[in-house]
Amino acid sequence: VTAAAAAAPAPAPAAATAANVSFFEFPFFLDVTSKTRVLHIHAVLQMSKVFEQAFVHSAWVFQVQKILEENHRITKIKGDIRKVTCPYLVLEVRRGEHLISDTLSQLEAKQADLKKPLKVKYVGGGEEGLDLGGVQKDFFQSIIQQIFDPSYGMFSP
Repeated sequence: VTAAAAAAPAPAPAAATAANVSFFEFPFFLDVTSKTRVLHIHAVLQMSKVFEQAFVHSAWVFQVQKILEENHRITKIKGDIRKVTCPYLVLEVRRGEHLISDTLSQLEAKQADLKKPLKVKYVGGGEEGLDLGGVQKDFFQSIIQQIFDPSYGMFSP
């Protein structure tokens, strides 16, 4: 053993490194409200990171499409590829009795997009429009109303 090696401090155990310490392991350190705020901030940061990645990916696809069109190699990229590069989690649901089943099936099919911001689109009812928050509010109100309806049976004794 050299003198330099003997003088060097021993590495910290893996459990003691700052990357592995969580304030949530110590229930006395933060109250419930503070923990909720931390989790909300963390979720917003994750959502914006995924949104940025999808937006950049979408821009790359657009640029590749433009180059290929200029070289007459491809006329258009299919709509499915556009959906994959969408920076939002778009739920296309029907109103009424199909709302919960449509929502659950789409959430199951789009698990990779769950951290993206939500956009709701009602289909099959002849209504078209942009989701600027009102459609989303109506969506959640309808979901909650149906879930808590005793005839649905989700929360019945």
